[in-house]
Amino acid sequence: MQSLRALFQTALRQAKKQKKKREVHLHLRILQKLMLYRKELKQQLKRTLKMTQTAEKRLSESKRMLREQKRTNSELEKQYDEKYFSAFFNKKDVNVAECVLAGGSQE
Repeated sequence: MQSLRALFQTALRQAKKQKKKREVHLHLRILQKLMLYRKELKQQLKRTLKMTQTAEKRLSESKRMLREQKRTNSELEKQYDEKYFSAFFNKKDVNVAECVLAGGSQE
């Protein structure tokens, strides 16, 4: 009986070791998959970051171009106003108009 009990306990210990080994292997496989997933996420994050930086550069370039275009349009409007304002009024009329706009008399 004693030897049968010893055999049973030995078998039980070995089964526990086997179970632990299987669990360890299972955990290792899960860990490997998680590490692979983490690596893929890092790569995806890098790609997203690059795309974001590129988009920000394009946006800042577009804003700069828009400011330049507004400045150019403003200058062209001034030139247009000066050209056609002086074409419709002679110099004396321009001086009178300036005085009126400034709040002075028309004389």
